[in-house]
Amino acid sequence: MGLPKSKMIQMKKICMSLMLLSTTACDTVTANKDSNTGVIPSTVDGSYTIGPNYTADPALEPCSGNDCEQGETFNLFMPTKDSAYYNCDMDDNPSLSVICSRSCLKDAAKPGYRNVTVYVPAAYNDGDETGVMVMQDGGEGLFKNFSNVMDNFIGSEDDTRSLPTFVLIAVEVAGVGKNRGKLMGNPCNHGPGTERFNEYATVSGKYAEFISYEVLPFVMNHEDVKSKYPNLKITDDAAGRASFGCSHGGATAFKMAFFRPDLFGISIGYSMYLNSISTNANLTSDEEYPLGLPEFWVDPPEGQALIMKKPAKRIRVFHNANENDLFTPNGCFASGSVATSTMAPTNHSNTLEANNKTATALTAMGYDTRYAYGLNACHCDDDVIKQDTPNTLVWAWDDWKKKQQNTGKDVVKDAVEELITKTPSLSMTNNYFGAAYNNNNNNNKHHPFLSSVPIMMMMASIAMALVVVTFLKQQQQRRRRHHDYHDIMNVE
Repeated sequence: MGLPKSKMIQMKKICMSLMLLSTTACDTVTANKDSNTGVIPSTVDGSYTIGPNYTADPALEPCSGNDCEQGETFNLFMPTKDSAYYNCDMDDNPSLSVICSRSCLKDAAKPGYRNVTVYVPAAYNDGDETGVMVMQDGGEGLFKNFSNVMDNFIGSEDDTRSLPTFVLIAVEVAGVGKNRGKLMGNPCNHGPGTERFNEYATVSGKYAEFISYEVLPFVMNHEDVKSKYPNLKITDDAAGRASFGCSHGGATAFKMAFFRPDLFGISIGYSMYLNSISTNANLTSDEEYPLGLPEFWVDPPEGQALIMKKPAKRIRVFHNANENDLFTPNGCFASGSVATSTMAPTNHSNTLEANNKTATALTAMGYDTRYAYGLNACHCDDDVIKQDTPNTLVWAWDDWKKKQQNTGKDVVKDAVEELITKTPSLSMTNNYFGAAYNNNNNNNKHHPFLSSVPIMMMMASIAMALVVVTFLKQQQQRRRRHHDYHDIMNVE
């Protein structure tokens, strides 16, 4: 049963007023929306509208049932001064102000270190190649919600609510980081001259390289991680490497995939802030990209329209903007405590406009995209994220999931073919060894070694078969943990 006609007309007007979609495209969006829950399925591509009322997805809650298993969480501290990318030194990071260069080290939760939080799901088998998702802005808030989604979805038999195995890594900004809530008045919290702008607002692939070449090796080789997972293996395949963030963190996820599609193939950004920030940010990318992040979508001659002008990348891009996002007429933060009317807008500072035009450009270039417009929602609105993220994660990881499923099938197929083509039959073995012995010995007694060869060959065949059976049983056990959860979902 579809939406009421009046609601469909209203949503068409919303789409057209945003210059997002044609009327036909809007009809598709309304048809894909669950009219009972307002939830957009994981199978939906392209643009869609959610809200104005929201319900948190139950997959954000801890898994339950006798077969429920939770993974391991590691809270690590990565030395800041050792970094070749972000070491808080003004000589190496000229966009830092003098005061923020000092703050970058001394105001951290653990001075001189940045926090890195890691979650390895119970479904991971040590030594297997696994995907990875990196979260900007550290391991508080949504980190636990996301690990719950992983527990509930990894190995699920419902393909529309299932995820492949991957490791979740939340990386805090160097400096203020987790102390941000305690240091709201700190001038190095956020803005020009800060480490957050240095890492997130600079228009380049530098952050993707930092994660790939420093953070991931640090995690895999950390003594705490190695004590539990000595053979943790994060894939080098970009299709199995995702980045997630909100606001500038979302913009960072996008630039990681756009500039380094060889390192990251999945970008997920809520209230993705591809906006201009302010004048005099003094970013190292200012000479090449003077508009900053709007260079992705602002047309020439003012901007460079990077999305339209550069060859399309093999990446999957989710992004979101909301009705009352930053620098819209009624712009607000999700907390509601600060209205953007108190902040001075700049050219190209409207977050909704930036994402609308980004959606148009991505679609025109043939990217795999999913874009959520949230009604009655502010910047980085928790209600939007908690309703939409579980299904969006399924959408984002779909290509890698299929790739892993095919890899698993290939392993089984190769093992079976090995059994069929390379293991002699018992009759063949008896005929060969029996004949060989009888030709050399004029009696009916077989040599003890020769008589045991057929048995040895059978045992080898059985051993190989057990490898295949063990693999299949592991797959079944991963799925079994989710039966209780999905039974509940089906009842609801």
